[in-house]
Order: sequence, then structure tokens, then C-alpha cells
Amino acid sequence: MYGQEFEFFDLLDIFKNRQEVEGGTGECVAVYDYTDFNMRWIEPPIPIYYVSTLDENGNSNVAPISLGTCCWGEHPWGRHYYTLGVQHTRNTNRNLKLNKECVISYANARQLRESTIACCPLPYGISEMDVAKFTPLPSKKVKPAGIKECISNMEARVVNEVEVSNTTIFVVEIVGMSVDKEALDRDRHSKYQLGIGGTDLVFEMSLTGSPARMNYGLIDQNKILPCPSTIGDEKEWKGTFESWMTSELHRGRITKKEYKKLLLLNKSWIRNSDPVANGEVKHELTELLKEMIWRPIKDNDYVRKNDVQARKEHNYVRNSVGYYDFTHELMEVTGKDAAKFLDRMMVGGVSKLKTTQAKYMTMLNKDGIIIDDVIVFRPEEDKYWVSTLKIDKMFIWFDMNKQDEDVSYREITSEKTMYSVQGPNSRKVLNAMLAKDITDQKFYTICDNAIDGHPVKIARCGYTGELGYEIYCDPDNELLVETKLEECGKEYNIQRITTDVIITSLPKEKGYVLMSDLERLNPLEAGFDWTIDWSKDFIGKDVLEKIKAEGGPGRTMMGFMIDDPRAALQFEGKVLKDAKKIGRITCYTYGYTVEKVIGYCLIDVDAAKPGDTVNIHGYKATLTDRIFYDPENARIRG
Repeated sequence: MYGQEFEFFDLLDIFKNRQEVEGGTGECVAVYDYTDFNMRWIEPPIPIYYVSTLDENGNSNVAPISLGTCCWGEHPWGRHYYTLGVQHTRNTNRNLKLNKECVISYANARQLRESTIACCPLPYGISEMDVAKFTPLPSKKVKPAGIKECISNMEARVVNEVEVSNTTIFVVEIVGMSVDKEALDRDRHSKYQLGIGGTDLVFEMSLTGSPARMNYGLIDQNKILPCPSTIGDEKEWKGTFESWMTSELHRGRITKKEYKKLLLLNKSWIRNSDPVANGEVKHELTELLKEMIWRPIKDNDYVRKNDVQARKEHNYVRNSVGYYDFTHELMEVTGKDAAKFLDRMMVGGVSKLKTTQAKYMTMLNKDGIIIDDVIVFRPEEDKYWVSTLKIDKMFIWFDMNKQDEDVSYREITSEKTMYSVQGPNSRKVLNAMLAKDITDQKFYTICDNAIDGHPVKIARCGYTGELGYEIYCDPDNELLVETKLEECGKEYNIQRITTDVIITSLPKEKGYVLMSDLERLNPLEAGFDWTIDWSKDFIGKDVLEKIKAEGGPGRTMMGFMIDDPRAALQFEGKVLKDAKKIGRITCYTYGYTVEKVIGYCLIDVDAAKPGDTVNIHGYKATLTDRIFYDPENARIRG
């Protein structure tokens, strides 16, 4: 790090007292004046910089910015300005319009990890400065703080705003500047060299690769430094907080319990972002994110043939019984027109569900693209549950498309805890602890039951490809349920599942998908024709009918297998046949039952078929059906 002691310059005072000199501003840039301040410090060679701002509650935001430049006025007003191009969707844009102040801090090559963290989709109001472990440098002319780890910090006030397309161009006046004293002393002894610009400042930022990752270039243009690939959403660089957390669960940075807690804390925080009223939640969420994102992680943590714990837990579910708590978000839908409303929102026939039945289906936008995949339960005559991982977006979508239906919907996630019990011995374990025998309960149904007099609902479904059930209980009864599972499962050596096999090897062997596999797809491309009830109207139906009328989708989702267990692939990576790109990867993992690297890929329909050999990142792969395990569903039938 640098000297960490800063010298402050009041630029407004400097310019107010400065007299016109022969040669104008050109001389100012080349030499020092009587203030011992060098104008070059304001504009090293085309840097990337951080912009720190505050919201109305005093919450700090830090964003890397590359769309900007320095400019200055002529004497005697020769003040310096920056123009910043900030997209409307960024919190920086909102804060600059609100408070009209910021600090511009020069980013350097030592901060690639911090830069990446600052670009992650942190919840609004949670400080990137805190999570990235930056040290605030108190400002003297504005309210936002600078960054002590940066070599220089320019305090600025907004003087003009120009709207251009989806971006606001902010013109800010530099009113004060703090420069690291160690760098300052070195710069004063080499005033005609690069100066501050010689400290490996970043000069270019770009998103490249598949999936796109952030990369930085230095003053030495022969050096390009990629940001750590283990930070941020592995499949979508500018993803959502939910998809980012799912990615971190996938690669093992967080546990299922931490995942659940982070999502619940985030939900609580974003619905009440006043730092006074919600200070404890903010602190807990910040500390969890900071601890999580700085954990070490292996670069190739996805394909892990020799991961002893993951293999052990995978095999317990395949051969005996395992359980885990992984509550999806639940929306309760009621009202006279509840079925009618859900029929319009979902592709499946909700109105055809009988009491206690459930069905998997998707929800589309008006372009026919999948925006959520859900399970709709009908636990009672006049009540539906929708199980999702995107409930906030579902609320917005429902509100946007609700017409004159008599329907109400509310979140009940906090009122239910779900335990999934999966494996060939799952029925035996549950029959030993439940009041009612479940031997004859049919697949995709949800029925009332009890454990030691406490009411629960038992759904026969799961995400593992095995006989399995889900227990929905009151959160106050979590200890009871876990104790009974351990007691009644002892005979079968029941295993609590702690690794991510519940979203990787187990479901992927069976051909099950996550929403991340379905991004930008319609249900016909995903092979979900069987989920669609064509006899009713639903949002996006006209687009799907047009695709069918024109001969069907041009792409389809297939599986692939690679024999080499060391295969290190990239999500969204290219699939080649005869050196020509024919598709892209959507996911991959190691299958402990099939003993191969497996995954899904989106392939041009006319380019290949199951059984064909393709090239994926230099590895020979065989295209297959997406179901690698038990295609007859004998295991699920039990």
C-alpha cells in the first residue's frame, strides 16, 4: 500500500487566488505553481476510478466508472471538472441526482478484487466500501468519503446534468483533492515523468469472455489483468442478488443455511432500508457478505470427482435417505378468481388441479421467455401456494398484469419451514414419525398430517430423482422435526445433507433445471412442451403458437458427457462441431452415479443430435438426452 498519509488541496481557494499567467492552462498542466500543486494529478492517463456517493439515509455507495474525462475552464476561472457517464439503473446515478456530491478515487492494479466486489449486485444501501474492506478517507469539502487505499481522492460537486439515452452525463466540479504523501514526494522529484500515473493505475475496463468477466488494463498496455473469476455470479456478470447467492451456494462459498439467511436478511433490509430503524439487519447482512466474499475458494471447485463429502452425501440420497432444509419462497394465492388469475399467469392448467394436487410449470413474459419456474400447490379448496425463488419479481409481475379478478396474494415464506427428505428409505422414515401413513400418497400431492400432535403438510415431490417428500411445518417446530428425523432415520443411517449436491449432481443427473439454466429460453426450447395447457390463454401463448406454426424452435436443450474428470469448463462456453459454434453450455457438474462430467447445452436444432461428438473447451464430449439417470422414473415411483 502507499504512505496512507494525505495532503489536502482546496482547489476553489487555489483558483480564486490565482492570477492569469502567460501561456494559459498549458503551463498549469506542465509545471507547479506557487501552491506546490500540480494539475497533472487531476488527470493521469485515462484511468478507471471509483465514484463514492451517499443516499438520503447516509448509506455509502462505491462504483467503478470508466465513462468519463477531465476538462477545465479558461483563466481566470480555470477550475477543473469531470464528466461522468452513469447509467440510470445504477445507484450512483440516483445518489448524484439526490445529493449532488461525490468523491472520485483513482483505482489501481492492487485493487482488482475490490473492484470486482464493488460491481457485485449488493443490496441497495449496503456499502461496497464496507464489503470490499475499503477504509473511508473523510472528506473536507463534501459529505461522501474517499478511499484511503487509493492514491488520490478528488472531492466534487455536481454542476450540470445531461440526459443521453439510458445514461446521465454528470458534470462535476473538483473542489478539493487529497493526495498520498509518499506518492506526492516521489512525484515532486520527477515532475516531468508519469507522476501519479506511474503507479499502475487502471486505464481500461472491459467485459470479455464467455461468460463475460471484468478485465482491466494498466498504463503498460501490454498488461491485461482479469478479475477473479470466483467473485460474482458465475453465469451472469451483472446478475441479481438472488442469482449471485445461488452461484455462491453452487460453488461452495456458502452453505444452504447461510444462503437461506442471506436471502431472508436481504428481503428484510430492502423492504425497510432506513439505517436507523433497520440498523441491526444492515450490520448483520454487511458482515455476512463481507465474510463470505473474502473466503478463499479453489478455481476449479465445480468438477470435483474426488470431493469425498459431496460424493458421500450424493450416495446417501441415491442409496438410503438424506434430508435438508431449503425453504423456497412461498406465495399464497386466494380469492374467487385465484385459479383464473394463475391460469393466465402460468403455462400450466392451474384450474384443473384438484385439492391436494401440485404441478410444475413456468411463467412467461409477453415475448414467451421464461421468467420463473415454479411448483403450484393446491393445499386447500380455495387456496394455492406458488413455490418460487423470485417472489419479489413475482409480486411485481402479478401487480402489473392483474386485471379485474377477485384475487389476493401474499408471501408466507416466514410462516413455513420446509424439510426435504429424499432417498429410497424416505417413506420408511416418515411413516415412523407421522400420524398418518403415507404409503399410498400419490406423486405431486400435498396432504395434511401431524408429528407428535403438531400439524404439518407432506408433499410427495423433490429435486433429486429419488423417492422423496417435503415436510412443511411451523418454524417453531423445526427442532421437533429435525429430532424426529434423526431418531426415526437412525435405523437407515440418515444423513443431513450439507453440500451443494442438492442443486448440482443429484438433480443434474436426473435432467432437472434451475432457473439459471432457463435464462433467455422459451419452454419449447427447454423441452417443456409437456407443462403447457394449450386449451387456455396465458401470457406469451401467441408467441409460442407462432413458433410451433413455423416448425418449432431453432434451439433445444441437450445433455453432454465428458469422460475426462479433469475437464475445466466455462459456463456459457461454446460448443463446437467441426470447428463451428453450434451452441453454448448452460451448466455442468460431476455426476457421482454416472461417474462422468455432465451438463446441459443449448444447441442449434439442425446442427447436431444426441450421440454426436462435439468439442467443448478442447475436451471431447458426447451429446445426449438431458436425463442421465433413471429415465423410466422407476426410482421416483419407489
